[in-house]
Amino acid sequence: MQTTRGLDRLIFFTDAIAAIAITLLILPLAELVPVTPTNVLPGDFLLDHLSELLAFLLSFAVIARLWISHHALFEHVSTYSPALRNLSLLWAFTIVVLPLPTAMVAHWSTDSIVVGFYIGTMFVSSLLLTSMTILTHRSAALQEPANPLPSRAIIASTLSTTEFLLAFILGTVFQEINYWALFALFLSAPVFLILRRHDRQILMRMVPR
Repeated sequence: MQTTRGLDRLIFFTDAIAAIAITLLILPLAELVPVTPTNVLPGDFLLDHLSELLAFLLSFAVIARLWISHHALFEHVSTYSPALRNLSLLWAFTIVVLPLPTAMVAHWSTDSIVVGFYIGTMFVSSLLLTSMTILTHRSAALQEPANPLPSRAIIASTLSTTEFLLAFILGTVFQEINYWALFALFLSAPVFLILRRHDRQILMRMVPR
């Protein structure tokens, strides 16, 4: 096992990658402003580049969601193994890649290859998060003794990955669905609400009366 300092550096490194990647998403839009004629109204500019704007907002939300999941997992981690480190680096790689298909969306729109690349990158990122969650849950040595990883974390992560897989299949097989398939990410919301309610009930039982 590795040191606490090493764990902190790993977390800072992946956090920095996520921050840079999420910032890069806006650059293609920002670069369009100087080359736009001054007689074009701001409202028309936004309407003309609506697809790029929507792709940016969607990718921002997805990266934020993936980072939050990564952050939540490492709240339960006290040290790391080479396997956890490597999985975390691979996860960071998917975050670095995501701005590329985001930019491609604006040029090739609903092309099935672009849709597959875009949603597929998200799926692989989520799959790596699930792998890290399972790895951490199976190793008590990796977990924070005072804050162990609950079993429901595996359920939540697996559901999220399944949603991305479903979105990938729907978006690539049925071209008319394309990016609308990402609405599949909301399917697990009722399950998450049930799990959170269950946790609150457990906490209430633990509070002395």
